[in-house]
Amino acid sequence: MAIWSLSNARYASSSACLDAMSEPHGEQRGIYIGRTAIYGVPFLLDLHGNVNPHVAIIGMTGSGKTYLAKSMALRATICDNYTLLIIDWSGEYAQTVDFIGGKRLRLSGDLDNVEKWSALVKSLGLDTELLRDSICIDMSELRDSKIKAIASKALLIAVIRAMHEISLDKHGDTMILIDEAWQSVSSSSEISILFREGRKYGISMVITTQMASDINNAVIANAGCIILFKLQNPDDYKLLSSAGILSGHDMEDLTGLGVGSCIVHQNKKDGNGLHFSISHVDGIDTDIVFVYGDKMQVYVPSNKFFNAAQALGDEAKAEISNLVMDSNRRLDLVSLIRLLLMLKIERPRILEFLYSIGIDDISIVIAYEKAELSTESAK
Repeated sequence: MAIWSLSNARYASSSACLDAMSEPHGEQRGIYIGRTAIYGVPFLLDLHGNVNPHVAIIGMTGSGKTYLAKSMALRATICDNYTLLIIDWSGEYAQTVDFIGGKRLRLSGDLDNVEKWSALVKSLGLDTELLRDSICIDMSELRDSKIKAIASKALLIAVIRAMHEISLDKHGDTMILIDEAWQSVSSSSEISILFREGRKYGISMVITTQMASDINNAVIANAGCIILFKLQNPDDYKLLSSAGILSGHDMEDLTGLGVGSCIVHQNKKDGNGLHFSISHVDGIDTDIVFVYGDKMQVYVPSNKFFNAAQALGDEAKAEISNLVMDSNRRLDLVSLIRLLLMLKIERPRILEFLYSIGIDDISIVIAYEKAELSTESAK
């Protein structure tokens, strides 16, 4: 399964005559989402090609919105070197952040006001980590949605403070993901600020919510991309129609969407719009990486594998990740070593990486010799 983050990725059906308002065509780059419903070509979401790099994902429970959010977060981090911040209300993103070697923090306590939570955030050192390291804030153990909303507000206040300290000409790319944002987004001035100002600081907001009516006007106006899964509230169709996001035909399509299928609505910087359907979102399995050789099989936990790959550098980690995904997580040891040789990684660093993921000496010697021979013959 390809991770689909290559620059200038060309669609298989680029020669077909496509309407700009129905399906994407030509060359694109960005985060792979899935294949389009009509022509079945890969769609890559270019966050920076939209008027704003923010995304609102809307859909009923079980429609596939969280699956998409996880996939977007992983691909943005692995392939495009985004820093990732997840505010996780339900504790669903542990594997996601482990997969990229990020940090997890599980909040606990019954603090009943923003000031107390802000003090806790500072005491934990989070105010210095936000927007610098990939981190997931797990709030699943907090007592109820009211406490979670207060804690979220304190976190977002700290994010905004950290954002305003970023140099406008030296920022990297950061994705802030808030799942089940319906529990705080409608009344959150902090989310509105991040949607209005985040682009200047390299921040892309990704929020998921169950109903369009939960989203305030600032979010709708500043979302460069709105992705719609199946909706359950008739009022949502009216709201989205009045906002110019849906037509009557779209409403018919939405009601017939299956799990994992969605409609994508984009506003591009060049003034054009893209509006089309994805037949099924393609996600990433985050459990294990299977490495095999002549007489060797090793199952490596994903977080261990990619933490080890990080020691080889960002470029090597991205190339290894692509190889893992292209091989459906069944990784031939010879192919892995050959890739590292082509990237000109020094032999001691290659050996250290292989030992760290549990490959034995004999298997390394056999595979290394084959990889060197095939690399030489390819020159």
